[in-house]
Amino acid sequence: MSKYIKTFVFMHIATTGLPEDNTSKMTELCLIAAEREHLIVCNRTNLPRVLNKLVLCFQPDKDINERAQYVSDLTNEDLEHQSGFSKATALQIKEFLRRLPGPVCLVAYYGDRYDFPILQKEFRQVEEALSEDILCADSFWGFKDSFPNDQPVPSKLIDIYRKYFDRELAGTAGTTEKYVLMMLHVALACKDIFFRWCDVNYKQFNSFAQN
Repeated sequence: MSKYIKTFVFMHIATTGLPEDNTSKMTELCLIAAEREHLIVCNRTNLPRVLNKLVLCFQPDKDINERAQYVSDLTNEDLEHQSGFSKATALQIKEFLRRLPGPVCLVAYYGDRYDFPILQKEFRQVEEALSEDILCADSFWGFKDSFPNDQPVPSKLIDIYRKYFDRELAGTAGTTEKYVLMMLHVALACKDIFFRWCDVNYKQFNSFAQN
């Protein structure tokens, strides 16, 4: 059943290990929310003036492997005095999403196999859950549908960004926020297709599970 999504929450998480490792713990979470009506009037280089952001770092109580350190630019020493993911964190995220105009859809690149199940696991471990009406959509598939049929779709978000903008996004190097901003700019570059794709291809966030 299709929905007219009113708020898109672009998200990315950093973890202690590879996406395939379901024992990974979150080290950073970035959520950037924008209303659909603000997005559709923007061009691909200008973001909406009204953006709601939540960026949190976590002490994971687990060693961060070398590849994850390289990708996120975070070490265990950096996070030594940060709090871990707790019930209070879960409630903070729930309140952040609750105040947004709904329907609300989380959007993540490779979210189906990475961001959504890992975030779901963190919520379950503190005996919390997002509202049943929170939706989610994997932007990899939405961006794939936005490409002409005769063009191969890059697997990495940064390569899709380069195809549209012929450069890298400046600033905030190595952060989850930079990754989310790249995704947001790409979504704007293909907005005529992407947002309607989300209306039809969303999933319920609480349908995800991870052992």
